Amino acid sequence: MAELDVENKLYHRANLKRLEIEEIRDSLLAVSGALDSRMRGRSGELWGNDYTPRRSVYGYINRFNLDPTLRAFDFPSPVQSQERRTESIVAPQALFSMNSNFVTDQAAALVDRLKFEKGVTRDQRIDGIFNAVLHRPADQVKHDRFGKFVDLEKTRAGVSPWPLVAQALFMSNEFLYVD
Repeated sequence: MAELDVENKLYHRANLKRLEIEEIRDSLLAVSGALDSRMRGRSGELWGNDYTPRRSVYGYINRFNLDPTLRAFDFPSPVQSQERRTESIVAPQALFSMNSNFVTDQAAALVDRLKFEKGVTRDQRIDGIFNAVLHRPADQVKHDRFGKFVDLEKTRAGVSPWPLVAQALFMSNEFLYVD
């Protein structure tokens, strides 16, 4: 097939596209079930303790003091027009996914939305989270890895491992890139 499309212009062999920060934020809200899809209205904070659950297009952008999260994900300067966004993959982007209250809130909201019953097995829970985040069940290797992780995390007092599983999938390339 590669011989038919040497210049890589057709859809069957298109390059991966990384989601932009607004798309990542909206996807996290949608998957967790927290997305408020109302149209129109006042803008709200995108991050922090009092973030809005509305789509990112309704987020407040301070032109002269751009949010560090937006800056880390190559958000263009709102002070001047830009021909295109730069695209970089840097450590602060991964650190955002690991440490952001916004991401951990969405992971916890997803687990709450799935409402696992008491009789549901560990593998069924893993598949449930995989289906919600990646729209596919986990393969056997993922079942083994996440199963070991869940068993290890269960030994920690008072901490549910399931939001951490969801957060790990939120950080995966399969979630952050369109194939």
